[in-house]
This record gives sequence, C-alpha cells and structure tokens, in this order.
Amino acid sequence: MNTTSLKNSILITAFAVGFIWCFKAFELNFNVDLSWLGVYPLALHGLIGVITAPLIHGSLEHIFNNTLPMLVLGSFLIYGYPKTRWRVLTAVWLLSGIGVWFFGRESYHIGASGLTHGVFFYLFVVSIFRRENTTPHRYLSTQRDLKCS
Repeated sequence: MNTTSLKNSILITAFAVGFIWCFKAFELNFNVDLSWLGVYPLALHGLIGVITAPLIHGSLEHIFNNTLPMLVLGSFLIYGYPKTRWRVLTAVWLLSGIGVWFFGRESYHIGASGLTHGVFFYLFVVSIFRRENTTPHRYLSTQRDLKCS
C-alpha cells in the first residue's frame, strides 16, 4: 500500500493518537504512574524508554499539547510521503529516544515532543528540496498570471 488518501491518512494518525490516549486513560483510571517507562539517560534500564517514552505523558495538559501536532504532522507525513513515511517515523522515533538517552539530564523523559519535532523537521527540510510543479506557490503564481492576461 504505497498511496493513501488524505482521509485514510487522518484516520491512521487518529488511531495512533487514540492509542496514546489509552495509556493516559489507563494511568488516570487505575491511578498508575507509567513515567518509569520513559527514557532515563545513560542507564541500562532507561533504554526501554527509547521505545515507550512517546506513548507516555505526564499530565492531561502534556498530552493535549501533543495531540494536535501529532494529528496534523502525522497526517501530512503519511499522506505526502508514501514511500518514506514508515522509515521516517521509525528513524525519528528511535533517534530522538537515543539522543535523549545520550544527552538528556538525569531524569525520566516522556512524551511525544521528540517525535513531533522530528517529523516537523523532516517535513520542513524535505519540502525545501522537493521540486514539483504542483506546489502551492507555482499554482498561485500561475493563477495570477492567467488573470492578468
């Protein structure tokens, strides 16, 4: 499945974000603290967080603040980059966690901010170098030229 419609891209991303919300609901409903699943720098037990930290959030405010960026950026990535989307997501997920493990301060690090920042950086950089005739700038300038004639 190389191409995905925009609607399906949004649904896939919404499902993933809903999955993350399930972790927060579990924490709140059962009064459990899952922050030990975060990245703890330079400690062997902290490596589990490379995989699990983006799924765990410290508060409702924290997960609220990550929800919209995850929905928007995830949908853009899945829809706009069908050939590289899963490699990019995997690389950003792992590299952000490994970077925190090597360079973070001594504390548990949780949340999907590394994921959202990494995907944003990818989308920004790739869009600069991607050259197509269908970009909005070219479309708008073409429409303006047609009206002036």
